Amino acid sequence: MKLENDLRVALANEEFRIHYQPIVCLETNQINSFEALLRWQHPTRGLLWPDEFLPVAEETGLIVPIGEWVLREACNQTQIWQSEFLLKPPLTVSVNLTNKQLFHADLMETIDQILQETNLNASSLRLEIPEDVVTHNAERAGSVFVQLKTLGLQVQVDHCGLSDLSLTQLYQLTRLKYGKFDSLKLDCSLVSGLDGNNPNLEIFHKIIAITQELGMGMIATGVETKWQIDRLKALKCLYGQGYFFSKPVEGCKVETLIGAMSAQS
Repeated sequence: MKLENDLRVALANEEFRIHYQPIVCLETNQINSFEALLRWQHPTRGLLWPDEFLPVAEETGLIVPIGEWVLREACNQTQIWQSEFLLKPPLTVSVNLTNKQLFHADLMETIDQILQETNLNASSLRLEIPEDVVTHNAERAGSVFVQLKTLGLQVQVDHCGLSDLSLTQLYQLTRLKYGKFDSLKLDCSLVSGLDGNNPNLEIFHKIIAITQELGMGMIATGVETKWQIDRLKALKCLYGQGYFFSKPVEGCKVETLIGAMSAQS
């Protein structure tokens, strides 16, 4: 109950922060996008990561106004960066949606309003939906997916490859019902396994086959070593995200990060 009250105070007092982690093209080493990651600058406990407060936010429904704040801040910041950095293609931003956010009645209206307020093109916003939300709530998720695509947004499935069964379900739903998602985001457990004997290599190849057949992108998360990058390239994965490139940084440090990575490429 205290955490719930603190969250309400945090919203009113603007204690939340967004850190941005780059998503990088493995071939060119150029930043393609940023994932917006929520942090809470708690007045007494310091900087808190989502796993310390999001479960309570989701349970109490506070994730809806918090999520709206994240969307608005991320879209506004991305529009500013697009004006400042004339990159081709323009920078995009990825924002995570939880189960409660995805199925909230006002989601479409909220997104449309935020895009108009921030003047961000819909194609520059990528929404990330966890794989288990898609496969466990197939009919509802499919209906929302169609509406999101109607708005012109990019939609990707996060945490892909946790099990062969869920991946098979995702393929069937995508192939037979939804139409394609824009990309699949590999769970970091698959990428970390590349440094040793990876028992999930078969799943990795299945994801590759799905993305190639359906014309979707593939993004690897948790990239930490040059060896992993070389292996991902060999496996035809075009994009990566992880500490090898950068930890999540505050928005004010993004300009320096873009400049540094441009100099390396």
